[in-house]
Amino acid sequence: MQPASWNALWIVRTRRRVAATAAAGVLLLLGASGGQAHASPRQDPSLSPNRTVTGQLEVPEALILTLPAEADSEGYAAPSLPQYNYKFTPPGPVHNLRLVIDATDLRGIAEIKPNYEICKAKGLVVTCINKGKAQDHTYASWVTLTAAPGARAGATGDLKYRLSVDESKTPVTATTQVTAGTPKLVISELPDRSGLRTDDIVELPFKLRNIGSTPVKEFSLGLGATPGLEIVRLPRNCQWESQGPFCDFRTPVAAGQTVQFSRPIAVRVTEEALRPWVGYRIEPRLLPDPADKRGTPGTAPPVSLVPTSGGDFAAAEEGYPGARKLELAAVGNHADFSVKADGLKSAGGLGEPASLTFSVRNEGPAAAFRIDNKDLVYLDITLPPGATVPAPSDDGGDGEEEEQDGRPCVPHGERVYRCPIGYFFDSDEGLEPGEVRQVILPLADSAFTGCVTARLVPAPGFSTDDPHPANDIAAITANVRSESESAAKSEANSAPSTGLIAGATATGSVAVLAAVTLVVRRRRPEGS
Repeated sequence: MQPASWNALWIVRTRRRVAATAAAGVLLLLGASGGQAHASPRQDPSLSPNRTVTGQLEVPEALILTLPAEADSEGYAAPSLPQYNYKFTPPGPVHNLRLVIDATDLRGIAEIKPNYEICKAKGLVVTCINKGKAQDHTYASWVTLTAAPGARAGATGDLKYRLSVDESKTPVTATTQVTAGTPKLVISELPDRSGLRTDDIVELPFKLRNIGSTPVKEFSLGLGATPGLEIVRLPRNCQWESQGPFCDFRTPVAAGQTVQFSRPIAVRVTEEALRPWVGYRIEPRLLPDPADKRGTPGTAPPVSLVPTSGGDFAAAEEGYPGARKLELAAVGNHADFSVKADGLKSAGGLGEPASLTFSVRNEGPAAAFRIDNKDLVYLDITLPPGATVPAPSDDGGDGEEEEQDGRPCVPHGERVYRCPIGYFFDSDEGLEPGEVRQVILPLADSAFTGCVTARLVPAPGFSTDDPHPANDIAAITANVRSESESAAKSEANSAPSTGLIAGATATGSVAVLAAVTLVVRRRRPEGS
């Protein structure tokens, strides 16, 4: 199962990549021909027949080809689509652009096919010709590379480019190194911990193994932790960024080799810990220059890689072989969840359908997160007789049905709707201290009088250890009348009706907190 989202918890410095390898740019210049072009003051220099240009061609430094033996469970081996950019200086159109992409050096390693209409293949050479005017192009990918049948893991060769235009007699050339076979670095699974207390230090002894067919030359370790955990003693070869720490390693890991960190990474348990978790992810990639200061370096001695054996390398989550999560459950901490009745409000004013609104707040001191991305608590809303909720729309979508932060409340017994509190929109966000989630339950066009109650209910498999059950319940009393009833009463009393707004928080048992009145227009059947 693919993790819901790495969000800010994954501090992985990714770049635009081709196949499994990041594309570090190679910048080459297309030389200008002849002397300086002299254009009339009234003439566009880009249209001068004597115009000369300097071209720039940026190509990937390296590409990796997935071998058939490395195909996924469905037999799919992803092709490589080398992307490149070209532009011309001074700007303006150029004529008869010709780009030759030569894979002759990759015979027995790769096959090449054009995927753009102006390109044609002859053997292992693809020629792309634009006979008209051409402009700058970014992230072009006019060919597809796949591993050749019988290609040997680790075999390498060069993919060569040659770009020319009429405005320059000197073409530009560039080269991309292509390797058959992919590195695949996985990280060991560490056991969850429980019974931890505030200020406990937990060490994370990471082990890694290259289960791919080629060496891993460089890689990054990204770390992230939910509130309740602090990463401490960050090594000097790791850096803090706005999203958290990451560590770069330039020590190659051979195919089949197992290594471990020379010393563990440590985290400290804080008072916000309930059931927090640490996320860690490994990604092979080309690293930037060490002088590139992308954050604040750690202050502890650097961590290195040393050969080892053993380790739990059971299959990681599909699609993320180098990503793991580790839960560190604490004792003695709690998260006090409370519910507040915000009110009963008309969506469009007097005579329009209404909706009930409640707010669920984490009063702290602990943050509530779940490693399995399931719900933290439920809010059960009980409606009085006569109150109904509109059915889902006919098109199969959610339509105007009741929602809580994008997730629907569902019927849960007679006149009861259960609304999930916690994870939504496939994110891995829990509820931090002071954070509020709002629950909105739309009502159908019906008149009713009575008390609406909302009660927090624990979700299976998770406890907030809430010490204050008194604030787990809230209520609204409502007198919702039809439009015709309101009109008759208004004529008799000569007093205008008010659109409703009311709400309060209950303490202890359910009480009548506010009396509210809303005029609801009944929709007439079409044709009446």
